[in-house]
Amino acid sequence: MRVLVVFLALLAGSLPAYACKCRIIPFEDALANVDLVVEGKTRTIVASERDGVSQLSARVSIRKVLKGSLTGRWITVWTQGSSAACGYRFEERRRVVFGLTKAPDGRWTTNSCVMNSLNQPR
Repeated sequence: MRVLVVFLALLAGSLPAYACKCRIIPFEDALANVDLVVEGKTRTIVASERDGVSQLSARVSIRKVLKGSLTGRWITVWTQGSSAACGYRFEERRRVVFGLTKAPDGRWTTNSCVMNSLNQPR
């Protein structure tokens, strides 16, 4: 029995781990790779599921538009719900620069790769 437990533990340790892999790129390069860049503060965060995939949405108050154009003072930003899928971890009441891409369904989306690149100290 102990041999079986040890074998299963070794087998489980050898399974591939899936994680988001991206590198920090210069601010200017990250800026060029997105449709809209705003400085704003996350106000509320909602977890949901869409087509069986975990997602997060954040209601963001806009302080300044750095790239693109936007009417209004609020925007909803979507990301994957899992960090393994490069989902960004929103923090309520935190002011950051949001790099956003317009999805085919019209939603503004982001990911941890873009957000980490845009919010590194310069």
